[in-house]
Amino acid sequence: MWQGKSLQSYTWKRQIPDTIDSVLFISGVSLAYVFGFAPWYDSWLFAKLIALLMYIVFGFMALREGSVLWLKRTCFMLALLTATYMIGIAHNKVIEPWYML
Repeated sequence: MWQGKSLQSYTWKRQIPDTIDSVLFISGVSLAYVFGFAPWYDSWLFAKLIALLMYIVFGFMALREGSVLWLKRTCFMLALLTATYMIGIAHNKVIEPWYML
């Protein structure tokens, strides 16, 4: 992706990220349902699920064929920042994890 190489011939390389992202999102929603978390009580979990959806969108745009290289690189960097944000939320259980530093 970073060098502009195509993943067109590797179908399994294109399907693995979608499968992993779907499993992550389904497990997050299942966790909220099983343990009775509600978005209005536990806002950190809701923010993490929204960030996961953003991560999926940025990853999709970064790995998409035929788009402009600078857009793919920008989406890749935004996906990394979103993943870092999700780790901060999971560690501190607050929506603004940068305040806990």
